[in-house]
Amino acid sequence: MLNHKPAIRFWLFCGLFIVISRAYALDGDAIEVYFLRGDYKLVIAQEEQVLAAARKDSQFYEHYYLVGLSYMKEGDLSRARGIFEVILHDAKDSKLKEEAKISLGDSYLAVKELDKAQDIYREILKSDPDSKYKDLIAGRLSGASVKLKDSSVAPESSSTSYYSVQVGAFNNADNAETLLQKLRAKDYSAYIDNSVLEGKTVYRVRVGRFSQRNDALSLESKLSREGFSTKICP
Repeated sequence: MLNHKPAIRFWLFCGLFIVISRAYALDGDAIEVYFLRGDYKLVIAQEEQVLAAARKDSQFYEHYYLVGLSYMKEGDLSRARGIFEVILHDAKDSKLKEEAKISLGDSYLAVKELDKAQDIYREILKSDPDSKYKDLIAGRLSGASVKLKDSSVAPESSSTSYYSVQVGAFNNADNAETLLQKLRAKDYSAYIDNSVLEGKTVYRVRVGRFSQRNDALSLESKLSREGFSTKICP
């Protein structure tokens, strides 16, 4: 997962200003790598430790947003939503607030609360018709509409927890598409899961949706033997 980490520049005492801010920048780069690898628990632990001592400036909320995304990837939608709501209420960066609102909508889309997700997406377009994310939001709305139509014919399972195998994460959609087609050529049920972070989209290529972790582990082992870099994702 990413193209997404500016460094926080201020901290604590003036005498340690430069040293601490540089150290934080390095931590930020490392955390970005963890996120891209799908190590969401580690991202949460690292970020929350740093944020506990940070002041609430614009960069604080950027890092806090990453924590929210990580909680959402871990399936803890309640905590993720709480973080997105705080950002919407307290942050001053309009771009970050829009990203948080998209992610809030995504959190409802993930559990098939389609009407609520659509309402949030529409609110964004209503408040900013020229949003840089308008194409992304339009795609979300379209997907939610299709699922609503499908649900009127055949109710979907209420279960929202599944395991998949992540094979790659890219900042470039073409690279993700290339890997996707490579996997599909080998008859894998591959798909792209994307998310927005700090104004940029990350494209994660994943295979399978399993209710049992052991099934995902079997697939991960098979993909690894074929030379793919893999990671189990909840």
